[in-house]
Amino acid sequence: MMTVTRSMRALRFGLVALALVAACGDEPAAWLRVIHLSGNTTAIDVGFDGERRVRALSLGQSSGYRQTSVGTLRLRVVPSEGSTAIAETELEVEDRESRTLFLVDNGISAAVVVAQDERTATSKGARLRLVNAISDAGKVELATGNGTLLSDVEPGTASLYTTVSEAKPALLLSDSLDSPLISLKALDLDATEAHTLVVFGSSSDNDRPLVARLFSDSKDEDPGLDPELEDAQLMVLHASPGADRVGVLVDGKELTSKLIGYMEDTGYLKVPAGRRTVALQVATGASTFYEQKLPFKSATRYTMAIADVPQQIKVLFLEDRFPSLPAGRAALRLLHLAPDEPAVDVKVQGDVANAFSVIAFSSASSFVPIPVGTHVFEINGSASGTAVISTSGLPLVEGRIYSLVLHGTQQTGVAVDILLNRP
Repeated sequence: MMTVTRSMRALRFGLVALALVAACGDEPAAWLRVIHLSGNTTAIDVGFDGERRVRALSLGQSSGYRQTSVGTLRLRVVPSEGSTAIAETELEVEDRESRTLFLVDNGISAAVVVAQDERTATSKGARLRLVNAISDAGKVELATGNGTLLSDVEPGTASLYTTVSEAKPALLLSDSLDSPLISLKALDLDATEAHTLVVFGSSSDNDRPLVARLFSDSKDEDPGLDPELEDAQLMVLHASPGADRVGVLVDGKELTSKLIGYMEDTGYLKVPAGRRTVALQVATGASTFYEQKLPFKSATRYTMAIADVPQQIKVLFLEDRFPSLPAGRAALRLLHLAPDEPAVDVKVQGDVANAFSVIAFSSASSFVPIPVGTHVFEINGSASGTAVISTSGLPLVEGRIYSLVLHGTQQTGVAVDILLNRP
């Protein structure tokens, strides 16, 4: 096994610098790279130095570094199959400088973000920056298990570089509310290189799921690496009175060998991040009554609830966003899965204000903080105020997260159960 010493790393950094100088000889020169991150745009061409230097660049791809002249560059981005400019900008480039042009989403159009690049690391570890090209997430934060690396990275911007001392960091990207957006398994960062992590797509549009890609800024040509994502988690709840037991398949494989009956659930089980085909089958005859391709974000929990009577089953698919809880609080939401009941309000017995208001059948409230202790919850029709049902005293424990599940029909009897989402 070869041991890399500090002096050998210093030699490698020196060779990179010498290579850059040799590439341009005595003539002033700079380097420009283009990375396409705009989901609003198909393949693009980019012109600079008076000609189209980048052609047919697809979403998520890098052009690699192109040598260019110094001074004022006029950059023009056009569709590969057209001539009308998508975006234009002017850029002052200095001798020996490296820049990257990122094409990102800006509302309903595309915009150009230009950032100055580092091409080598430091003796303390790899260098890493983040490009937030998410169309609808606002500011984001990037963290490892040891703490925050980058914070308050605005949409449509590139952060400054930071040093990553961990050899194989696992990274979590969160929004400003601390909700996870994407979670990456251990990245094999070369400690002698600088890197750019780009995240693009949408946090809410199922047709444009979030994508993360890692590029080396130290290599002239690098196609990028798709980091391995942490799994999502899925819980399936059977709340269809009179329906047979149900099996769950993801991409044709059993999520669990357990068949769930009425008011049983699978618990949260791992599902690979990405778009996955989820199928529900009745136990008798194994016939499929539901099959859908659904988006699963990494490190994110989901609930799939089966509701209504067997002749007209409905399936509710929810992203379970757990809130941050202060001391002395649990969290609770309402799942309305009782088809004969109108929209309902829920309040803690003795309180004036509702905890939840106007929750219709086949929908759910958000999780809200509730003081710990034993509470009776009253469920009333939103329009009439008529009592639907009340719970017995339910003990809520600090830090735990629960769902109240309203289920059943007038024929089978309406009931309310409590489901533990997080112990």
